[in-house]
Amino acid sequence: MQLDAWDVDLAVGCTYKYLNGGPGSPAFVYVAARHLSDLVQPVQGWIGAADPFLMGPDYAPAEGIRRFLSGTPPILGMLAMQDMLALLDEAGMPAVRAKSEGLTGYAVQLAEELLGPAGVELASPADPERRGDT
Repeated sequence: MQLDAWDVDLAVGCTYKYLNGGPGSPAFVYVAARHLSDLVQPVQGWIGAADPFLMGPDYAPAEGIRRFLSGTPPILGMLAMQDMLALLDEAGMPAVRAKSEGLTGYAVQLAEELLGPAGVELASPADPERRGDT
């Protein structure tokens, strides 16, 4: 992902399904550096504090992206992702995207062949370059 190069403001994701994290696995956030000081994490937690072990009456967020952390990281969920992250690193995102286009293309083909005669129309874009766009 080239979020800085693409001039993305914010992005969020989860590790539940595609990174094999399972229930309780962590989510993640990307915040462009230009927005870090302006945005506030509504779910404040000790690990996102400037001094996590102070635990005083007032909350002061950490500098940078760490301010968006809330509680203790789910270690077991993170361990389950290790091998999947290694596999993705080995395969590369272009291979993952090619597989995605192949699978969704096959689903589109089957939908047209099996459901088209019954009048069912595909709601997603037929063009694989547009599939998944918002």
